[in-house]
This record gives sequence, structure tokens and C-alpha cells, in this order.
Amino acid sequence: MNLFEIRRLIIESWKDSWHYLPEGPLFNYNLGTAGDAATVLGWHDARAVLIEDVDVAIEFGLSADPFENRRDWSPEWAKFPDPTVQVEFCDIYYRNALVDRISMVRVDGGRALLPLPNRDDGRWIVFDWPYHLARVINDLQDHREFDSYFSRSGFYKWPA
Repeated sequence: MNLFEIRRLIIESWKDSWHYLPEGPLFNYNLGTAGDAATVLGWHDARAVLIEDVDVAIEFGLSADPFENRRDWSPEWAKFPDPTVQVEFCDIYYRNALVDRISMVRVDGGRALLPLPNRDDGRWIVFDWPYHLARVINDLQDHREFDSYFSRSGFYKWPA
């Protein structure tokens, strides 16, 4: 199986396609060092395994900002009641090997997860794969307002 086939399986899935494990402990940590000591800087909050192919799994919730450099980050596109966002990683595993990593943003106090956009020609662009991945994760977490949050952000999905 190649990366594009894995992505297609995920894009074509929905909530009932997954066995969702919403609580840890999980086994993939962000390890670092402080002096001579190893330390855990973060971990994923949840894991989902594709029911029809248990070799495919998604983990999400690991902070992409473990040192909180963007603690009160409120980008211009975050037009929500709570404008601060947190950046996190969504990792895709195949046979427990990390094969893809997408940066996502938790918005409006964690009410939705959106793909981290790129700025291009005055627009905030989100590519097709991260868009669909965010949609699947929102579905897993019973966040039903993905379309509304995506629309309010002003993001442009490429290709449209």
C-alpha cells in the first residue's frame, strides 16, 4: 500500500469506519531532554484505527507548540467567540510506522479542528488532503459544525 492509497482510505471513510480510542495512555510521545534527563513534552490525546484495515491508524492531539511559543495566538482568520488557536499534529500510521503528519488548529476553545492554512495571494489556502482529514477527525469527536467553522475562517479549499 502506498501513501496515496492510505489517504484515499481515510478520505472515503466516516465515523463508523473507525474504532475510536478517545483516551490514553497512548504509546507515541514527544520526547525531549532537559539537561541529562529525558522528559515527555506531549502526547496524542486520541487514536482511531480503521476497522476494515487495522494497519491504518490516526493519532491526534499532540501539541505542535510544546514550549507554548504561540500560547495566545489569535490569527486574523480566527473569527470565533474564542479567537485563540492551538496548533497540534495529526499523525497517520501504517503498520505502526509514522507515514504522514499534518498540522491542524483547534479553534474556539476546542469546538472544532481545522487544517492549518497557508497564505497565498492574499487568501488562506487549505489543501484537499488536510481538509478531508480534519473533517474525519471532527466527525470522530462528534463536532458537527466543521462546515460552519471552515466557512467562518474564510479559508479557501484547493482544489475547490
